[in-house]
Amino acid sequence: MQLTNDFLIAERACSDGLAWFTEHFGDAADYQAVLDRLAQENKCDWADWLLNAVGPIDAAMELTGEAAITGHLFVAGTLKCSASLSVSLSIKAGRGIEAGWGIKAGEGIEAGEDFGIYCGLRIKISTHATYAVVTAKTEPRNILTGTYRSINIDTDQK
Repeated sequence: MQLTNDFLIAERACSDGLAWFTEHFGDAADYQAVLDRLAQENKCDWADWLLNAVGPIDAAMELTGEAAITGHLFVAGTLKCSASLSVSLSIKAGRGIEAGWGIKAGEGIEAGEDFGIYCGLRIKISTHATYAVVTAKTEPRNILTGTYRSINIDTDQK
């Protein structure tokens, strides 16, 4: 999906946000590319605003194998990881979040409104309690499969 200056103006983007968009992308850019750049620049509030203004899309970001990401991960649609997913800061998706094993974020994990977080989709039932774990600073509100464990910032991120 393409975002344009006209769209951002119609959605009442702040002047700083509009200037940032124009500086980095010109008149138009792909929705996911804008979210990727916001993640790089640690602009969580702007990513939240954009995800709410545009809403979720049907596309999926698929990560193969174990994924470890430094920083934030913002996804316009569904986030799918075939193994475990670890993000040093936060994960936000416009739609659902799926992981074959566990999901860990140093801050928060948030799926889109009325979408779920599915953890441990590719592991044996007998190991579910050990490996189907959603770990974050605060408990996500919509875990449908997996078990939440609070992250201990002092010991888990050293």
